[in-house]
Amino acid sequence: MKAVLYWVKAVLIDMVLFGLLAYGAAGGVTWALSIFLFWMWTITVLSLLIGLFGNKTWFPVYRPAGIRTYRILTEIAFISALAGLGLQVLAACRFLAMVGLLSARTREPKEGAAA
Repeated sequence: MKAVLYWVKAVLIDMVLFGLLAYGAAGGVTWALSIFLFWMWTITVLSLLIGLFGNKTWFPVYRPAGIRTYRILTEIAFISALAGLGLQVLAACRFLAMVGLLSARTREPKEGAAA
């Protein structure tokens, strides 16, 4: 029963985080991405601090069979999703820069018109 509860908790947490990421990335609302990023940074900083300064006996370690593989796969999926979002942001910035260059080029005076 303990293993089932551990798996349910792990899957629910990942579903919520992936849902917030997908909803925010699809243009739903900005608060979804804000919540996702807040929790990701919080989890990252806490994990780092606990790993560096924490005592291993504070948190009893119980991991059912297969959970390590599941965690590795979800981390790869998160990294892939965030890399995809980063590429979309990069493409949007390149598009805006191109539009800016084109609009600046059309504002230049024509050489034959000024006489």
